[in-house]
Amino acid sequence: MNKETVARILVAAQGTELLSVCQHAAQCLAMEQSAPPGLNGWAAAAWEVAPLAAPRESEPDGWSIAEPQHCLMVWIETRSMPSERLLLAVTHLWTCVPQLPVVLCMESIDSEVFQTVVRLGCPPHLFTYKRPWSVAEACLLLVAAARHRHGSEGGKDAEQQRLLETQRAIESLERTQRELVQAEGLARRQNSELGRLVRSLATELTVTRDAAVLALAKLAESRDNEIGGHIERIRAYSQVLAEHLSQHGPYQDQVDEHFLADLYRSSPLHDIGKVGIPDSVLLKPGRLTPQEFSLMQRHTDIGADALAQAARDSGYTGFLIMAADVARFHHERFDGKGYPRGLAGQQIPLAARIVALADVYDALTSPRVYKNAYDPYVARRMILEESGKQFDPAIVEAFEANFHRFLEIGASLPPHEPAPARPGARAFPLRLDAPAVVELPLP
Repeated sequence: MNKETVARILVAAQGTELLSVCQHAAQCLAMEQSAPPGLNGWAAAAWEVAPLAAPRESEPDGWSIAEPQHCLMVWIETRSMPSERLLLAVTHLWTCVPQLPVVLCMESIDSEVFQTVVRLGCPPHLFTYKRPWSVAEACLLLVAAARHRHGSEGGKDAEQQRLLETQRAIESLERTQRELVQAEGLARRQNSELGRLVRSLATELTVTRDAAVLALAKLAESRDNEIGGHIERIRAYSQVLAEHLSQHGPYQDQVDEHFLADLYRSSPLHDIGKVGIPDSVLLKPGRLTPQEFSLMQRHTDIGADALAQAARDSGYTGFLIMAADVARFHHERFDGKGYPRGLAGQQIPLAARIVALADVYDALTSPRVYKNAYDPYVARRMILEESGKQFDPAIVEAFEANFHRFLEIGASLPPHEPAPARPGARAFPLRLDAPAVVELPLP
């Protein structure tokens, strides 16, 4: 697309509030020359936000979009729109414009909307957005959709661009952390009225920070697109385990509300270091060589070092310290046979031990180009057999006690089918970098 061509953001809403939020977000991005980076033809300065009338009942196929090649994304306000009608309309949009980013805007948590998302296959170009409408979060969604619409350019230049985008995202996170610290300090010094205003600002900054964290994790996940929804499932599995440990077992004094909140934000960043691994290794469909496996192992230190540096530079120790621990140590084993440090038992940070089990369970029950998904009950047996070896026995007990919740999460956030292997590539049962608990002999 030529940079002079207008890219349209279409908004289907009953009122003007959502349209106004999208317009303000697009204006903010257009004024920030460095954002969004690497979008070429989808430059923010050329974005146009326009309303899209809802399809009439007499139009069974849903919306029709003029000049679909110029459409960047579509926002849909879901209130008063039956789920079947919404499903049909979105499906028709994707028939007209494949891979078109769509944002479903809800008044509140709506189970029918989430059921529609599941029926649509939970694709990476489908987003959800809940009130209150926030310009900051709208900016993140616009950037994420534009990146998806533009697609990757491949090669070393694309790898360098992704690393640059990661660095910018971390810098943005650092700025947000510093602003949050300043806002919290101001709240303690001012009178009650000013304090309420500052707390409102702190809340908005917290929401922005969480959105930035998820966007950063999504950036890493986009490098390795074999399974969709991985970070969401890891976060949900980890929370289930930690909530159980807060009430049962030997770690009740360690797992409090702060631990749970930090783990919620930290677990999605466990594989952020993969942005520093070359595509030739990260996306290889067959077994890795020993040299490639050694390079793959570096993702733990790459991610941890970046997060630790962000914590030091921002002066905010918060969840970033836990995130660095999780990134560095989630491949350690309880028996000391893991990597990168060969730590054992209580030497491994508790948060990393929790995420390790969640990560292995999701790897077992998700399809890859080199293996089929294991049945959840088979995966359960394999994890129970590794109690005291790969996994902390107390965490395995928490997994066993809450296995039914793991099944519910897996059903509500199912993995996407993996992309097919490249022509001529041999699909092995497992790669050398797969969790050690599922190592199987080659055929």
